[in-house]
Amino acid sequence: MSSSLRRFIVSVCSDKYLNADV
Repeated sequence: MSSSLRRFIVSVCSDKYLNADV
């Protein structure tokens, strides 16, 4: 997997977690 793709996934996951937390 490309680091860029992994970083994108992590970014999306973080955004979802932040939204869920709020």
